[in-house]
Amino acid sequence: MGKMKAGNRIFSSTAETVENHRWRSLSVSESSDLAGRIHCSLEARNVSRTTATATATATATATARAAATTAATATATATATSTSTSTSTSTAKTPTRLIGATLDKQPMRSR
Repeated sequence: MGKMKAGNRIFSSTAETVENHRWRSLSVSESSDLAGRIHCSLEARNVSRTTATATATATATATARAAATTAATATATATATSTSTSTSTSTAKTPTRLIGATLDKQPMRSR
């Protein structure tokens, strides 16, 4: 783990116990500095959590928009295909003019 300071002696918290060491009080400036460090550390942790949440939200929103766009594109494509199919089907029907022109070319039968 980390190292701890007892008085002027630094020791490893895993190798030694703190029971027999005398801890000194922090001065006002040391206490203020420590409080500032803790505050900054907590702020940084909160910012990274907020950033992670914002990133996840933005990703989810972008994914939803992409899915909606894909669905809209698929619908538009299906509509366009349906329209072009019905158009080509109606165009494929024989126009009345063509039928009339064909009949005009038939020889007249005499009665």
